[in-house]
Parts: sequence; structure tokens; C-alpha cells
Amino acid sequence: MEKGVSPLIAEIILIAAVFSIATAVIVVLGGVSFSVRTLDAKLGVDGFEWGSQRLVIYHLGGDVIREAFESREGSFRWKDLVVKRTGREVEPLNLRFNGKRLGYLIYEDMTSAPSGTLKNSATYQAENGWVRLTRAASNENGQLEYVLGTPPASFVVEFQLWAGGGTGGNATWFYAYCGSTPLWESSQAGGYVFAYNEYSDNLELYYNGTLLYSVRKTGMDDGRWHDARIVFDDKVIEMYIDNEYASRLRYIDYQAGGRKNKTLFGWGARTGGLTNEHRVRNLRMSYVQSQVYDFSPGDVLEFWMKDPLVIGDAITISYLPQNKLLYMNDIS
Repeated sequence: MEKGVSPLIAEIILIAAVFSIATAVIVVLGGVSFSVRTLDAKLGVDGFEWGSQRLVIYHLGGDVIREAFESREGSFRWKDLVVKRTGREVEPLNLRFNGKRLGYLIYEDMTSAPSGTLKNSATYQAENGWVRLTRAASNENGQLEYVLGTPPASFVVEFQLWAGGGTGGNATWFYAYCGSTPLWESSQAGGYVFAYNEYSDNLELYYNGTLLYSVRKTGMDDGRWHDARIVFDDKVIEMYIDNEYASRLRYIDYQAGGRKNKTLFGWGARTGGLTNEHRVRNLRMSYVQSQVYDFSPGDVLEFWMKDPLVIGDAITISYLPQNKLLYMNDIS
């Protein structure tokens, strides 16, 4: 059925084409078995035409591949598991491991309802792709909250915030390591609050209701989306808005080691006597340190490549410690 495949490769590859799906079931040297399925493939005049950049690898059984791949702040690299396209290592995009975005503790693109808990005035606005934490009304507060059973030692948070449409108050924040939900930026909730306060025109850092540090920043409630970034690396804390280095907040908390044992994380906002609508979207929380993942029977690894597979490409998957060939397909 498929042209250009050598007899040796043909011995270890069985290819079945059913309508618009091509499935390769591989009997692997060394006792490890995989099934690789590529969607949007169709049988053409000269063989298979591969129109998709998506590749899914199912670990059906056999050896555990130790330290198969690792992630850091949402970027990935292969370790003991190496995937190559025509001899060049593949750069995986939008990697998912067992259905989850690899490397992220929280990932919300707002194409569907967020997995966290909406509290008080917070609502998911599906038609707009954001969470509205407060309306432009008096004395509102809203939160989108997550429980992280094993709190990370360090993290990076990136999101977009919008404030405006009211009379000028009060703040949007991210909270971490809390024991209760902070309804205000200065709530005694047992953890950290990283506040973007348009009422006081400040970036503010609180711990358990105590202001640790603040930096002046105006214009946060101009009715535009702003990029927010928070880095908590061991004891060092940095807050940014719109990636502006000059207005960043930087603080070293020498007591941070004993303050990272509570499990509530999330986004919040409030109004008071003055009002603004507050929105958040494109929420990302990832590790600072590299996270290494094993690949075990039952695991599913899914990723996209920069360019689609074309006729003439070869895909190989190798397991480095034993140099086992896991899969090879000559698309010709």
C-alpha cells in the first residue's frame, strides 16, 4: 500500500488506512509497544498525504521511559525520549500529557469555562472569552479560585487584566498560598496577595494582610487589556505590568520558605465606594524549576509540530538510554 518503505522497516510497522485516518501500530524492539495515530491523513495517489501537524503517542505497555521529557515555564525539551523528523529533532508545540497542558499548574484560554471555582460576583463570560470578577457597581468582590494539593515551591504567573468603565476603584490581584479566600487585597487570608491597585495607582505586595512593598504605577484602569506577570522564585518576588522593567516591583522575602504550605491560589478583584469593572483572561501558572516527566504504560503524549508532515518525511522516536528504536515511518 505504501511506497518507499524498506523491507526491514516493513517488518516492524503495520499500517492500516481507514477513510481519513491513518493508524500505525508498532511492534518495538526491546519489548516496548506504541501506537501512533495521525489525524487528517488520507490515502493519495503516491501514498499517504499527511496534512496534520498533530502527533499522538500512546504508551501501550512495557518499559517505563525515565525522564522522557521536561518542561520549564511552559517550554519543553526532549530528554530520554527523542522525536526526530527527517533526522532533525522535533520542537513540540502545545504539548499535552494525559490530556493536560504540560508544565502548567493552571492553564485557562477561556475557550471553555475555567476549571477553577467562581465565587461571589465573578462570572464566566463565554461570548467574550474572559472572567468578569466585578461589575462597575459598589462593594462587589469576585474570585476565580484553585486548590493546588501540593503547593509549588516557586512559580510564574502570566495573565491579562482589564479595569475601567466606572468611577475609579479598586484593584485586581493574584493570590497564592492562602488558607482562606481574600475578599480584599489586604485580607488576612494567610498567604500572599499581588495587587494591581488602580485606586492607589500602585503595584502592591501583601502577606496575610500586611503590606510588604509597593511601587507607583498609573493608568491601569484605562479600559484596555494589560499583560501582568508575577515571578516567585524561592525568596525573590517580582511583579510586572506590560513587561515594563522601570515600574516593576521586586522584593526579597527571607521568610518565604515557611509561608508556602497553604493550597488556595487564584484571581480576585473588588470595588468599594468607587467602582470599576474588572476582567481577567489568558491565565497561566507554571513552575519556575524544570519538571521532569516519566513516560509509563497508559500515558498519552500529544503535540503539534511547527510544519505539517509531507511526503518524503521520516519520523523516528528513540529511547536514548538503551538506544531503542521505538518507531520509524518513511512517508513516501
